[in-house]
Amino acid sequence: MEYGTRRAKPIGGQGMSTETYLRIGHGTSRGRDTYGYNIVSLTDEMSWPTRRFRCMGGGYDMIGTVLAEWMTETHQDKLLPLADRAYYVSGTEPGVTVSDDPDAFYGMWRYEYGNAVPIAPIRVALDGGCGVESIQRIIKAAGLALTRTHDKRGNTTGWLVAGDES
Repeated sequence: MEYGTRRAKPIGGQGMSTETYLRIGHGTSRGRDTYGYNIVSLTDEMSWPTRRFRCMGGGYDMIGTVLAEWMTETHQDKLLPLADRAYYVSGTEPGVTVSDDPDAFYGMWRYEYGNAVPIAPIRVALDGGCGVESIQRIIKAAGLALTRTHDKRGNTTGWLVAGDES
């Protein structure tokens, strides 16, 4: 597979499937007010136009954060069916409701607004600061397969993502 191409390629399996490569990059900010901050970026190599996500700072799981941003922005249709298993619920009443379900997805937020009963979730967001393992669990439940790529020292360099396009 050539990673320089800009289109998702069909792969074998049932129905139409696509494959993409998510490349992780690390850097240091040289900005005036952010000089020296760590930067982690994720680039979706197969999207056109190329989609990039990044976070700055430290003290939280930065790789999990960019992976969660990618999933939230590109696969909202796959997250909405999982919304009833969200750990956090916001919008139904003042404040945030936390689930006591042991099978809830830690790091998943369900946003509900409106007067309809029952209220349908209008958006699902992922908080990658809770850990990359939590986000990988949600991605797997959404029907996508992640294969981690790494360098000689075992550092994550990206993921190969495959899944049904339906």
